[in-house]
Amino acid sequence: SIARMSSQLRFKFRNEKRFKAIKVDLPAYVSELKHKIAQLLKVDLHAFELTLSDPSTNAVLDDQHSVTPAANGVATVLISRAPRTEATAPSQPAAPPTL
Repeated sequence: SIARMSSQLRFKFRNEKRFKAIKVDLPAYVSELKHKIAQLLKVDLHAFELTLSDPSTNAVLDDQHSVTPAANGVATVLISRAPRTEATAPSQPAAPPTL
């Protein structure tokens, strides 16, 4: 479950890697962190999403850019279930074409 995953990760990643108060290549960091989480918890890489935020402001750190995190060098990691895609969602059969 997601709650169990989160508690395991708090334990495993508490001292795993912290942001330094310098520019961080966030897309690469998020990708590396996702791979580690998937390996540790033996789950599919696409089964969850990762959001990093600055705990002092709760501002989400945009994974499209390099950012400078909070001066204390800590980021909050939020794990959430990946949204269902159209491929996995039940769909209505296509209506026959009208002539």
